[in-house]
Amino acid sequence: MLQKLQQVWRDFQQETIAARITSKRFHLLPRKQPVYQPSSRYSPALGKYVSVMPAREEDRLVRRFFREEEGNYTLITGITSMMFVLLIGLVFNSGKILQEKMEVQNAADSVAYSTALWQARAMNAITATNHLMGEATALCVLQEAIGGSVLEDGGGEDQSNNQLKYNGMIEALTTVASALGATEAEQIVGPIAEDISNDIEAGVTLFDSRLTLKWLTVVGLAGRALGQLLIDTGFLAAIGVPLSVAAGAILVKARVEWHILDALQIVAEVLNPAREMIETILLPQMAKYPDSLVESTGVATAVGLAADETRQYLEESHELDAAAFYPQPRDLSLPVVQEETPSSGGQGAHQVPVDLADSSWPAPIAKIRELLQGAKDEIMVFKEIYDDLNAGGIFGDIVSGIGDLLGSTDAVPDWVAKFPQVIGGLNEIINSGVFNILFDPPQEGFFIQSSANLEDLPSANWQEEIPSQWTRATFPWVIAFRKPICGAFSSFLVLQGADTAKWYTDWTNRYTLYKCFQMRSGERRDGDSADPLSMYVMVEMEDNGKGNEGWVTDSDQIDELFTVVGFSAREIQPSIVRKVFEETTRPRSVAAYAQAMFYNANPQASPGTYGGHDQVGGTQRQIGWDTLNWQTAPPEYPDNDYPKSGLDPTALFRLFQFQGGFDEYRPRIRLNWQAKLVPVTTGRMDEATDDLDAQTANVEGFEEAVEPWHTGSFDPEEINAH
Repeated sequence: MLQKLQQVWRDFQQETIAARITSKRFHLLPRKQPVYQPSSRYSPALGKYVSVMPAREEDRLVRRFFREEEGNYTLITGITSMMFVLLIGLVFNSGKILQEKMEVQNAADSVAYSTALWQARAMNAITATNHLMGEATALCVLQEAIGGSVLEDGGGEDQSNNQLKYNGMIEALTTVASALGATEAEQIVGPIAEDISNDIEAGVTLFDSRLTLKWLTVVGLAGRALGQLLIDTGFLAAIGVPLSVAAGAILVKARVEWHILDALQIVAEVLNPAREMIETILLPQMAKYPDSLVESTGVATAVGLAADETRQYLEESHELDAAAFYPQPRDLSLPVVQEETPSSGGQGAHQVPVDLADSSWPAPIAKIRELLQGAKDEIMVFKEIYDDLNAGGIFGDIVSGIGDLLGSTDAVPDWVAKFPQVIGGLNEIINSGVFNILFDPPQEGFFIQSSANLEDLPSANWQEEIPSQWTRATFPWVIAFRKPICGAFSSFLVLQGADTAKWYTDWTNRYTLYKCFQMRSGERRDGDSADPLSMYVMVEMEDNGKGNEGWVTDSDQIDELFTVVGFSAREIQPSIVRKVFEETTRPRSVAAYAQAMFYNANPQASPGTYGGHDQVGGTQRQIGWDTLNWQTAPPEYPDNDYPKSGLDPTALFRLFQFQGGFDEYRPRIRLNWQAKLVPVTTGRMDEATDDLDAQTANVEGFEEAVEPWHTGSFDPEEINAH
């Protein structure tokens, strides 16, 4: 079988070679040589005749056949291979250069974006610091509005007209009530009067609350004396008993609240050192942090140094020949300025500023006074009639006449016998001046009463403090912190009688302005001075008002204040077949540029429009491009609303709950300064290329890449080609 297969293969080869030889042109054969005709034989394997040549002649012809074909395919193969290599080099180099250009462009984007991001972070840091300073100031306001500076000095004694008047009246009415109420009155009225007759050794809220309790004690003593007189008449006991009981309850409540105020005073005194540390250490240190971001160290600002450090990192990581940004580190700044210090003077010391003595600073009990005015007139008419009758001796004549008429009988009612005593007691009550005082409750002592000068506040233009950034950062926190406190004060179980919630609301309003003025001016109550502290505000805010700055509608100025341009350059070379693809007439560096801006993503009210009211007592403007990023517009100064009576007295403890403690009152803040890439603007690029010549002079091809900007031929296609 194997031999048969070998024979078939040999027959096939001979037939193929013979066919190819005979098909050749004759000029391939040597001239003047006979053409060998192959013989044939029958091949059983193939089933046909095949050509057969002698072995020697067959080998010779085969060798000649292949020798005549030598070299024809080598040229074609060489040309094809060279073209293939060139094509591979073209594709590979094009992809490589495109990749490098993309890397250089990404590097330029990174330089611009990272620089703008550093500026956005700095703006968020300044905004957060402003809020921390406002919150710390609010804590100082809450503490000092309790007792004022009097507590800081260890207490004092106020001899104001109101206090002397009330103390004298309490003493007189105590004598009358004790005489009428005998032993029981001495046990109740005496200790109460003794406690409440003490001098007031604190200012502001404590002073006004205690002065109110003195007035309330006068009312209670007068009511108790009148009730006892009515009880003594016998037939009016049904009126006198409830009146006496109610008056006694008033006296007991006044004494309880007096001691609660004592405890509140102790708390305020304990907190004095903490407040002093906040004012003298914490706030000045906080104010220095934005200074470090904005002010130059001689080389650059902290933001400029941080951005330049990032630029160097990007230059190394992207293997760039140059990376730069405009403005350069020494010129990189933030669009903020320190708020101007407040003006002082023009107001007399210890006096309420005229512009704040009106309805903006209301007397807390003014409405009560109005309601009682009609009743006061009627009672004073009765008092005048009584005085006239008593002056004419008519009461004595009536008593004598009744006594003579009924003296011979046993039916003389008990009350007639006591009538002279009743008249005498009524005379003592009237002579004490209680009718003049019952409907003239105390007004606020410090600031208001010229005779109460324990609170030595500097003179200032207080109206100027209302729109200041410090006040706007502080007041929402004052409201948030004091609402649960006032909720506790206004409870019947705590300090409702002293009206402490109202006094505290008014005094925290006033101390908000005073504390902000104190920090911004550096003036102190004791005559000392300190370095003024400032919050940072947006440029042009103070001249035009928040949200109405000139740059809001000026695109060129926005470019100048809020945008940066980044550049990057790298030398590139073909990776393979360099001699073929190297182009000496073109720069071997590729340069790229990008522009980024930092902005605030919070809502921004249009110029001249407001998110709330442009008036005192409304809400602050909803301004995103600001150094106070409120999530929702908080109240503008002042806010005189405070919780009414009947609220949960435990509301005070919400301040000390770490989760959800006072969420319903807390102002919301959203730090939202961000950075993004934006299209390159002509004006900004012109400034940048002029400024960066010195930095990029040693980078081959950089100037050619940005040449269209230099010449002013701003052709987008040409720029994109570079």
